[in-house]
Amino acid sequence: MSLPEMLLGIFRSKQKSYKMVLILSLLDELSNQQASVVPLKDVKERFLAFYQKREREGLVVEMPPVKSSNSWSHMTLGQLNLIIGNPIDALSSVLSIVDNGQAIGFRQDVWEEMRSDVIEEFREYAEREIEDFYSKMSNPVPISQLLSRVLTEYLASKSQPFAKHPLGEFVRQTIPNQLRSLSFIGEQYKVQGSVGQGNWADIPWIAIMDPRITSTTQYGVYIADDAVNLQ
Repeated sequence: MSLPEMLLGIFRSKQKSYKMVLILSLLDELSNQQASVVPLKDVKERFLAFYQKREREGLVVEMPPVKSSNSWSHMTLGQLNLIIGNPIDALSSVLSIVDNGQAIGFRQDVWEEMRSDVIEEFREYAEREIEDFYSKMSNPVPISQLLSRVLTEYLASKSQPFAKHPLGEFVRQTIPNQLRSLSFIGEQYKVQGSVGQGNWADIPWIAIMDPRITSTTQYGVYIADDAVNLQ
């Protein structure tokens, strides 16, 4: 059996484990309360407990944003609001916030598809994605290897259609995600990659920016790696 189309690919774009953990927290709370909608506060508690447990057990886990707390163990539910809103928004195609923001559940059309076998498969899907995410954090690909792929493939890629090209996704998503997984970069720096806007750029680039100085490559001071050998 396969998941309903509306649930497929919802974790495809991810920089953190937040979306998967949110889904698991919601599924657990729905099962615990035997309801189709549950208090958002209860889901937040499960969400936070997941990260606190990993941190307590010394397992690999992404650090919370600097603006929130320096560790998951010291984070409050109020501080969690700065984090959990992003995955809720990102999953708005399947989730619904009701009761003036106090409760959460799946959208009605999604919930109608959520038979017990679908729920179990959806849970396994989220768990696999979490395992894959943390496996990559534990064994990141060397940055030199990532950049080597760009240097090797870019000139040939420029002769191909720009839209949805795999190398574009690699520069915009994969490399920045790998850099963010480094403890000395994390959430305190903004990492951005580009191969152009609408058309291939002459030179692709990766920039690491300190938001206290700049959050754009249009001005300010930032570290950028240009593949100059492509010219």
